Amino acid sequence: MNKLLVPVDFSSNSTKAVLYAAEIANKNGATVCLFHVMEPGDLTEVSSVEASDFMEEEAPVDEQSSLQMIRESLLKLYPGLHVESHLKSGSVTNSILEFTDQNGIDLIVMGTQGATGLKELLWGSITSSVLLRSKVPLLAIPAAYEMKEPSTILFGTNHFEWRDQLLEHLLSFARLFDAQIHVSVFVDSDTADGADYIDQGRHLNQYVDRLSKSHPDISFRAALLSGSKFEPELESYIQKQAVDLIALVHYPKSKWELFLQKSTSKAIAAHSMTPVLILPA
Repeated sequence: MNKLLVPVDFSSNSTKAVLYAAEIANKNGATVCLFHVMEPGDLTEVSSVEASDFMEEEAPVDEQSSLQMIRESLLKLYPGLHVESHLKSGSVTNSILEFTDQNGIDLIVMGTQGATGLKELLWGSITSSVLLRSKVPLLAIPAAYEMKEPSTILFGTNHFEWRDQLLEHLLSFARLFDAQIHVSVFVDSDTADGADYIDQGRHLNQYVDRLSKSHPDISFRAALLSGSKFEPELESYIQKQAVDLIALVHYPKSKWELFLQKSTSKAIAAHSMTPVLILPA
């Protein structure tokens, strides 16, 4: 993770993303690229209050000055941090994706409104449109989230992904923050029988054992979740295990989205408080 892109709209949502990206970069020496897009016809002024979350003084209302103010404020909080600021005009999603492709971005860090759970996070915002098309991992930071270093990462899978390139960022997060990875598989108790539990449990244990042997510097733990609804089981596990970060793999043909749809469309309240790392397959 050498270059982190943080789209900024001068809201409290993007402020949380900026701070999380800075924490990552401060630990591994990465460059934080602050990025604001001005859409054609957008006459909305930048709020000096929102743009000055990092500072006590009021900020200028023009985008360039506000972006530069955030950069300078970050440098005060993290001396020696590599911070760039970029201002573009055009479509927000297209501009983010084009900048990512053209500048060797390794990770996109975005704030979300996060008021109605993971499905709103994924399918109801600019963040969702970016992650559905992004070729690099995306870290979504809910506005209500209070920054802390992740010590427990929940990796949800039903496909037992193995490629190092796909899991690279997940493993990097674990190493960077000395976090344990809980590998979870969900079994639908309404449709599964005893053989399904045994089979999934066996595959999960084999998968975790293989990960542990291939990456002995990282602690892994198996977690077989079961119930009639996915969201309540996941929420319960997140709360009981004090999960700080959720990691999921996004497939172009929405395989993991179908996995989520095994449960109800009820919002996942716990996710609105937990950052989500999306790994593109």
